[in-house]
Amino acid sequence: MPARETEAIILKTFALGEADRLVSFLGRTSGRMRGVAAGARRIKNRYGSTLELLAHVQLWYVERETRDLVRIQQAELLESFNKSQSDYELSTSLALVSETVELVLPEHEPSEPMFRLILLTVRELSGPFAWPAGCRASMSAPNAASPSARSRRFRRPGIPASSAKSIAAPA
Repeated sequence: MPARETEAIILKTFALGEADRLVSFLGRTSGRMRGVAAGARRIKNRYGSTLELLAHVQLWYVERETRDLVRIQQAELLESFNKSQSDYELSTSLALVSETVELVLPEHEPSEPMFRLILLTVRELSGPFAWPAGCRASMSAPNAASPSARSRRFRRPGIPASSAKSIAAPA
């Protein structure tokens, strides 16, 4: 069978045996698929860092009709978001995006708009944009016991902090 080529985003990777890796990816033309990258866990492998979480890659794979898993032959890195893994809040946000895509999108159904949306989301989250202080922290669960945190969340721009208690959520 001839190898197929697709632009893809790596969603998840799992160890498979001693040397192989099971890879879940979202292809631009192939949809969400799972495949085996033979020898990807060896020290000297041909994939390098292309199979990292949310990497934007060009994949070559072989698909058989009788198999659920495809065989990944080659991967070329187009864009890496590896630097975002050093920031805990950002890496958990990106992991949430990956998990959501894995659960929501059906297998083998190409969706060009979803592929572009996910790639744009990952680029925006890990881009050079400087997040305002506390903006990313507000995505996580707020501390209900802290009244100052609650009043900070409900404070309107241009209103002094002394009058912010009047618009704070009731306890």
